Amino acid sequence: MFVGVLVALAGCAAISEVAAPLLSPEAALAATPLPQALPPIPDAVFDPGELACHALPFQGANMDSVAGEVPVGPNELWVQYVRPNDNPMKTALYVLERGDLKERCRVEFDFEPRTQAIGFYAAPTLDAQGNAYVAITVPDGAATRKAQLFRVTPQCESTLLAEVPGSWAHASPTLADDRYVLFATDGLLQVLT
Repeated sequence: MFVGVLVALAGCAAISEVAAPLLSPEAALAATPLPQALPPIPDAVFDPGELACHALPFQGANMDSVAGEVPVGPNELWVQYVRPNDNPMKTALYVLERGDLKERCRVEFDFEPRTQAIGFYAAPTLDAQGNAYVAITVPDGAATRKAQLFRVTPQCESTLLAEVPGSWAHASPTLADDRYVLFATDGLLQVLT
């Protein structure tokens, strides 16, 4: 088994070349070339609104939580928050400069306080042109909520693509063949072109 690992690390070397003489695990690791170190991450901080966590006026919602992963575009990061992170009852998608995390722009959405704006494991989805597809749950003005799907450019120009009244948008949009967007809400799957 250990010889197999050495063969995998050695690439095209023959088993006899790698295994003769059989090295101890420590010696084998010391002899294996390591990949080049990644460049250091620059010191940068982004914390919108009030520094650190903001306590919201309802039970169980006391953190500035980033939704899912942070997608990386050619020159920017896309950061979507689950709940508001400042006093106004708005949640936001931020477009940050890749190197220093400076805010390039943001798209704000009204917040529906009985739910969260997006699921903890959801995130924007990027297409080949650098646009983000963003699912969000917002209030609908009739004491309930609606799920919405937006396309947002790297300059924060947003276009509403779909809306589902009385529903939540807790899943990441899925891009298929860079032509179709799958938008899943509770009980409904839409394919948009």
